[in-house]
Amino acid sequence: DHVVALNAHRILAEIAAFDVLGAVQCSDTGRPKRTLWSNKDLTLPMFQYDTLQMTAGNPTELIANLKEAMNGSSTVTGCGHTAAGLAASCSSRAEVLDALLKYGIVVIQNVPCESCEVQRFTTSLVGHVRDTHWGAVFDVKVQTRAFADKSYSSEPIDLHCDSPYRIPAVDFQVLHCLLSAGCAADEGVNRFVDAVHCAEILRQTDVEAFELLCKVPLKWENDLPLARLQPTFELDATKKTVERVFISSKSGGYAPPLPPAELEEFYTAKRKFMSLLESPENVLRHSLLPGELVMFVNTR
Repeated sequence: DHVVALNAHRILAEIAAFDVLGAVQCSDTGRPKRTLWSNKDLTLPMFQYDTLQMTAGNPTELIANLKEAMNGSSTVTGCGHTAAGLAASCSSRAEVLDALLKYGIVVIQNVPCESCEVQRFTTSLVGHVRDTHWGAVFDVKVQTRAFADKSYSSEPIDLHCDSPYRIPAVDFQVLHCLLSAGCAADEGVNRFVDAVHCAEILRQTDVEAFELLCKVPLKWENDLPLARLQPTFELDATKKTVERVFISSKSGGYAPPLPPAELEEFYTAKRKFMSLLESPENVLRHSLLPGELVMFVNTR
């Protein structure tokens, strides 16, 4: 697998510059509408790589090409696309981004199985990829020697978001499957959960537990000097909507030294939330095939 880490705010700014967010449905607050889902509600949105191709290059060139297309030019300078083809590509890209912001996950099929194609494709789609301490692209593959990190083993990995210790949060990630070999039917399976949906279930069934997970600050860290204090649920500016969910058993999440009774209440609330995440009716299972690329909201 190749993984690319993205920053939500920077991505949205770049996407807006390409004028492809016009087709994305927004709420009254101007934010993209989200559709919360469980396993039985969602048909995994899938798109074809070939329909999303547009000229590579810097944002200035792409914006100039779009302007030529909008001005009625039959051929866009420097990229060999017709205006109609470019418009169709922009429409397809808007559909991908709409689905990504709406459902939190999309799959792109028939992506060339070439090294760093994930970075080229993502840059072409949204215009910017933000490096982390892992680099812009990093490989995830089973190693023959023992690793402390399960990501490099054939062992199953707990449900989690990546890099909860980073500020700003890594909101989007992209995984591109280059090779899948030697996997049994129950191996090599990706599990996805709409954690915001589960948070809303918790709010409806146990509001006190929900409020605890909104306010108890947890310490997230890794073995580098990266750390943050952040509750499990992050609310938006209105304090009504769950904006992000932070959960990871391998990146800290340490509770503060609360009195024993309060600590017990917190862990009871956390166990209730984790049981919702692990409930089969909330888990979407998908085995990536070589040439498939999944884009998802890491903090959802």
